[in-house]
Amino acid sequence: METFKGTSVREWNCGLSPERDITGEVLKHQSIELCDLRIKYLSKILLSDINSMRSTVEQEVHEYANKSQHERLENAKTAKERIELRLSEE
Repeated sequence: METFKGTSVREWNCGLSPERDITGEVLKHQSIELCDLRIKYLSKILLSDINSMRSTVEQEVHEYANKSQHERLENAKTAKERIELRLSEE
Protein backbone atom coordinates (compact mmCIF):
# COMPACT_ATOMS: atom_id res chain seq x y z
CA MET A 1 0.00 0.00 0.00
CA GLU A 2 2.96 2.30 0.57
CA THR A 3 3.55 2.49 -3.19
CA PHE A 4 -0.07 2.59 -4.43
CA LYS A 5 -0.63 5.59 -6.68
CA GLY A 6 -4.15 4.82 -7.98
CA THR A 7 -2.92 3.44 -11.30
CA SER A 8 -3.81 0.18 -13.02
CA VAL A 9 -2.12 -3.07 -11.98
CA ARG A 10 0.09 -3.06 -15.09
CA GLU A 11 1.67 0.22 -13.98
CA TRP A 12 2.38 -0.83 -10.42
CA ASN A 13 6.00 -0.83 -9.29
CA CYS A 14 6.30 -2.13 -5.77
CA GLY A 15 10.04 -2.69 -5.87
CA LEU A 16 9.90 -6.45 -6.48
CA SER A 17 11.61 -8.14 -9.37
CA PRO A 18 9.31 -8.99 -12.31
CA GLU A 19 7.55 -12.36 -12.16
CA ARG A 20 8.84 -13.35 -15.61
CA ASP A 21 11.69 -12.28 -17.84
CA ILE A 22 11.23 -11.28 -21.49
CA THR A 23 11.27 -14.93 -22.62
CA GLY A 24 8.43 -15.79 -20.24
CA GLU A 25 10.63 -17.87 -17.94
CA VAL A 26 9.58 -17.68 -14.31
CA LEU A 27 12.19 -15.93 -12.19
CA LYS A 28 13.10 -17.01 -8.68
CA HIS A 29 14.17 -13.54 -7.56
CA GLN A 30 10.62 -12.45 -6.73
CA SER A 31 9.96 -15.62 -4.72
CA ILE A 32 13.07 -14.96 -2.66
CA GLU A 33 12.11 -11.31 -2.17
CA LEU A 34 8.59 -12.27 -1.06
CA CYS A 35 9.99 -14.82 1.39
CA ASP A 36 12.31 -12.15 2.82
CA LEU A 37 9.36 -9.75 3.21
CA ARG A 38 7.29 -12.43 4.97
CA ILE A 39 10.14 -13.02 7.42
CA LYS A 40 10.54 -9.28 8.00
CA TYR A 41 6.82 -8.69 8.65
CA LEU A 42 6.46 -11.79 10.80
CA SER A 43 9.46 -10.77 12.91
CA LYS A 44 8.01 -7.30 13.42
CA ILE A 45 4.67 -8.75 14.52
CA LEU A 46 6.11 -11.42 16.83
CA LEU A 47 8.61 -9.09 18.49
CA SER A 48 6.27 -6.12 18.80
CA ASP A 49 5.97 -4.57 22.26
CA ILE A 50 2.19 -5.05 22.15
CA ASN A 51 2.42 -8.79 21.41
CA SER A 52 1.25 -10.49 24.60
CA MET A 53 3.21 -13.63 23.60
CA ARG A 54 6.49 -11.81 22.93
CA SER A 55 8.33 -13.32 25.91
CA THR A 56 7.31 -16.82 24.82
CA VAL A 57 8.53 -16.13 21.29
CA GLU A 58 11.85 -14.78 22.58
CA GLN A 59 12.30 -17.82 24.85
CA GLU A 60 11.67 -20.22 21.96
CA VAL A 61 14.13 -18.32 19.77
CA HIS A 62 16.83 -18.65 22.43
CA GLU A 63 16.10 -22.35 22.87
CA TYR A 64 16.33 -22.87 19.11
CA ALA A 65 19.62 -20.95 18.93
CA ASN A 66 21.11 -23.32 21.51
CA LYS A 67 20.24 -26.45 19.50
CA SER A 68 22.82 -28.30 17.45
CA GLN A 69 22.82 -28.19 13.65
CA HIS A 70 21.47 -31.77 13.59
CA GLU A 71 18.57 -30.84 15.89
CA ARG A 72 17.76 -27.80 13.74
CA LEU A 73 17.61 -29.96 10.61
CA GLU A 74 15.32 -32.44 12.36
CA ASN A 75 13.09 -29.55 13.48
CA ALA A 76 12.87 -28.27 9.91
CA LYS A 77 11.78 -31.70 8.70
CA THR A 78 8.90 -31.90 11.19
CA ALA A 79 7.91 -28.21 11.22
CA LYS A 80 4.66 -28.63 9.30
CA GLU A 81 3.39 -31.36 11.61
CA ARG A 82 4.25 -29.36 14.72
CA ILE A 83 2.52 -26.26 13.35
CA GLU A 84 -0.61 -28.26 12.55
CA LEU A 85 -0.56 -29.75 16.05
CA ARG A 86 -0.31 -26.32 17.67
CA LEU A 87 -3.15 -24.99 15.54
CA SER A 88 -5.40 -27.92 16.44
CA GLU A 89 -4.81 -27.29 20.18
CA GLU A 90 -6.44 -23.86 20.07
